[in-house]
Amino acid sequence: MHPVTPMARIEYLDILRGMSICFIFFANLMVFSGVLFYSPEYAATFNTAAMDEFLSTLQVMFIQGKFYTLFSLLFGIGMVIQLQRFNGDLLAYKTYMRKRLLILLCIAVIHMWVIWLGDIITFYALLGLLLLSVMHWSNKALLTLGIVCIFLPVAHALLMGVVGFYPGIILGMYDQAVLQHGVPAGNPFEQALYVLQTDDVGLYAATKFYDPLIRIGLVLAEGRLFKIFGILCLGVVAGRQIIQHGLLENRALLVKLLISGALLGIPFNIAYTMFYAEQSPLYQLLVTVFYALGVVPLAISYAAALALMMQSSWGRVFTVFVPLGKMALTNYIMQSVLAIILFNGFAFALGGYYGLTTAWAIGVIVLVCQWLFSRLWLHYFKQGPLESAWRSAIPG
Repeated sequence: MHPVTPMARIEYLDILRGMSICFIFFANLMVFSGVLFYSPEYAATFNTAAMDEFLSTLQVMFIQGKFYTLFSLLFGIGMVIQLQRFNGDLLAYKTYMRKRLLILLCIAVIHMWVIWLGDIITFYALLGLLLLSVMHWSNKALLTLGIVCIFLPVAHALLMGVVGFYPGIILGMYDQAVLQHGVPAGNPFEQALYVLQTDDVGLYAATKFYDPLIRIGLVLAEGRLFKIFGILCLGVVAGRQIIQHGLLENRALLVKLLISGALLGIPFNIAYTMFYAEQSPLYQLLVTVFYALGVVPLAISYAAALALMMQSSWGRVFTVFVPLGKMALTNYIMQSVLAIILFNGFAFALGGYYGLTTAWAIGVIVLVCQWLFSRLWLHYFKQGPLESAWRSAIPG
């Protein structure tokens, strides 16, 4: 086993980031393609229905939540790496990071309001600002805070059940708003599918202003902000362990994380997959518990497995993900733009007419094109276009 150099550590993070970008895109294709909005009867009409159902189960069990968890973990690790540049000057670091996160927030808000409601970067930027206030905490304190926050959605679900504040009010506001723009009455899924398939650019543009209402409502209902902040805290601890204690070369610990994460994560993800579509409050509470117990451990198991494979001679095959990871922000935003062009009714109009199998096949083509673009761009430039713009926009 060879020591892990600083360059190898960065490469590992780029690979994990690139893999996360790919699988986040596969998860998001459920929404981009309109598959999420299909009724069971409509979904059964496709020739690929059996494979669609299999892939949907696979996606929920092994992809959904796991790779945005890794992306959140990487965001926390990235904040620790940035801290190294300031040689212990926490005040200068926090000043710089506030500027950096506020500019990222501007990019993310444009993404959410103008391009796609499912943006995750907005929450990273906002919670990253909050994370700055605890960056000086000990590993034990951050680990405790992180675990508590990951399980807070369970208490949140209980509280919301008592006070009755689920996203119905917010979704009702969305329904009334889009009705005024000519979207037929119906449940939010039916309305979303109508907007996806319309060739009326004006109608599509008008509804974009209200799309974040759905996002805000669902985030409030899930207590997702607690989960993301908890994972960011774990990311800070992981970043310190990677830099200061050689976590990526600690084979014994990595094996423990791989096995324990899988043993805990797989059973609870199976349970989550079995019940996540149930609508009763009791089942939804159980699903929240299963999610908290299953998603983060399995994601950590994935990260440990990759670190172990990177120690082997054939682990170099994973470097194929490096270009995508180095341009993660650019590729993430680009995926939204390309998906809108491909699936919306005013462009290529593929949305709402195919099953998940076809959507994933289209996704593979998009990712291959992104990989080629990333390779070409990085041949001439050190950073992706959005990464470069983000860095150059930081004052001072």
